[in-house]
Amino acid sequence: MDRRDKILYLINNSFHGSQVKFAEAIKRSPAQVNQWVTNRRAVGDGLALHIERSLNLPTGWLDKKEDNKTVNNQSNAFYIGAPKDAYDDSCPLGNDEVEVPFYTDISLSAGNGFASDIQDFNNMKMRFPLTMLNKKGINPERVVCIGADGDSMEPAIPDGAIVGINTGDTQIRDGKLYAINHDGLLRIKVLKKRPGNKILIQSYNSNSYPDEEIDAGAISVIGKIFWWSVLL
Repeated sequence: MDRRDKILYLINNSFHGSQVKFAEAIKRSPAQVNQWVTNRRAVGDGLALHIERSLNLPTGWLDKKEDNKTVNNQSNAFYIGAPKDAYDDSCPLGNDEVEVPFYTDISLSAGNGFASDIQDFNNMKMRFPLTMLNKKGINPERVVCIGADGDSMEPAIPDGAIVGINTGDTQIRDGKLYAINHDGLLRIKVLKKRPGNKILIQSYNSNSYPDEEIDAGAISVIGKIFWWSVLL
């Protein structure tokens, strides 16, 4: 992978494919970023060092000859959402890193959010930068990660994507994305309040999954979705 490929990898896997968000993170214009990824402008040595420092990457990371699998297994704190089994347990937690549970086998009780046995999460964890969570006002102790199942939220959240949930944020705000317990079924949906104590449930894949209007008491909000990523 050359510098352009590494930048594309970062954009796709840590910024949800958004060149704008990547540009904001490194304090450069989206137009400049677009020139790099389309090979209209080279990424020079000084710029490469700036990107690495801005994103807390090891110096020289953009020039390391690594394939996608190796890159995905980096333990640097910048790689939010890197599953713990992807790196050696002996790798110490960074000063700006926190670990959160990654639930791979989820059981729900109807109407009660996560079941009491949810704590058995096969010892899987994810790493996140603490500064990123603090900036969003998210308590790390209230963060859990799960794997998305199905195609109802495609193309934004494809089947198999990993999703970060802030279980400390359960107040419904119209148009925001939430993880809910709907009669024992874990669902990731856009929620909107409706008159008569009703809730409108929406999917991004609206052609296959039409809107649903239900009684507010029929669901339990597990938490607000604040992050997701796709594993290659």
